Amino acid sequence: MLENLLRRLPENHPTYVKLTDRFGREKAGFQGEQRLDYALSKLNFNHYTLHDIRLPFNRTFFQLDSLIVTPRFLLMLEVKAYRGQVLSRNDFSQTIQQPRPHETEKIYDDPIVQVEEQKFQFSTWLEHQRIPPLPIETLVVMTHPHVILQASDRTDYFRDRVIPLSKLSSKLREINQKYKQEFINLRESKHLAQKIAKAHTPYTPNILERWKLEFEEILPGVCCPECTHLGMERKNRRWECTRCGHRSIDAHLSALKDYYLLGNKTITNREFREFVGLESESSARYMLQKSLKSAGKTSASKYLLEFDYSKDFIRQKKR
Repeated sequence: MLENLLRRLPENHPTYVKLTDRFGREKAGFQGEQRLDYALSKLNFNHYTLHDIRLPFNRTFFQLDSLIVTPRFLLMLEVKAYRGQVLSRNDFSQTIQQPRPHETEKIYDDPIVQVEEQKFQFSTWLEHQRIPPLPIETLVVMTHPHVILQASDRTDYFRDRVIPLSKLSSKLREINQKYKQEFINLRESKHLAQKIAKAHTPYTPNILERWKLEFEEILPGVCCPECTHLGMERKNRRWECTRCGHRSIDAHLSALKDYYLLGNKTITNREFREFVGLESESSARYMLQKSLKSAGKTSASKYLLEFDYSKDFIRQKKR
């Protein structure tokens, strides 16, 4: 959603800089999760891993960055992609990211406090599900390869709970050795992982409402799949980029996905023509009927936008 919004928001828009910063942090977090997956792939004991699990709790929700389910223990991982020098202060429960040149100091809540609060909520959730209690361990993992960890005192408060990604595999083997008794068998641990995954409630906000934007502020057009220029024109039953000359038969499909990501579940022929810059009503009808299911048979019919986040969206090149 953020990537799409940045592509369709003028660079001189007052919100553009904030969006760019937020997108950068989300991208860094995603890359951190990929590095985390590689570290977890080296584990030599039976386990199931769940990422980005959002569970209900007292009329609201809490989220687990990563959860490892084993027959002997559960491990909650709070994943942070901070870079540079990161100072943890025990006295004020703060984490301070030291600035690089031309950057300001950033102050965050103590991730240990965060993950312990999530542990309480998760324990309560398990209890409500009538799941037998299992030991729950917590760790904060710094995934950026160039992070430098520092602490305000010499105690083991941070050393045992906040680790760089390079230490994760050995730390997990250490935790695995700590618990000798199996509280559930392997089949039951798989069932537990499946039950948690089934209870997951995805967070899909309306991105325009989230950033207090109006649809009229969004740039229309069809994005070129080759150079990502937002300016393709329909010529001879094909889309042609006005910048690089690339031609495509189905570039409008990307525009339909963009329209969906902007918070729309349906689109009419007129809305489609206005969004992609098309004059021909019959051409628009042909493209819509070929790509989408219709909710009616009149000229004002709505077409259903039914895309799957896990299958239908592929990251595009940078603008």
